[in-house]
Amino acid sequence: MSAASRYTHNLKVLRRRDPSILRIFDQFSHVCVYHHNGEHWEKKGFEGSMFLYERADYPPYGFYILNRMGMEDYIQRLWPEDSMSVTGSYLMLRT
Repeated sequence: MSAASRYTHNLKVLRRRDPSILRIFDQFSHVCVYHHNGEHWEKKGFEGSMFLYERADYPPYGFYILNRMGMEDYIQRLWPEDSMSVTGSYLMLRT
């Protein structure tokens, strides 16, 4: 499958869940979602490909993880008041 065909396919998959998605502007082949409970990090059961996207609606950006570990995908819309930082290969998001 060509890169253009893969992009079109992935965009179609994401738009089934959120029709306001305009484009995918970055993607990662494998990510995991963790939550810090105040004492240690816990895996949340979401692992798979992650797509950063732009939407027509507010908020205009978000990310989507196609979950390989279960039936439910992980969708996070990004709001201006969210706090993000990158540490090594980790993205920390505080909502």
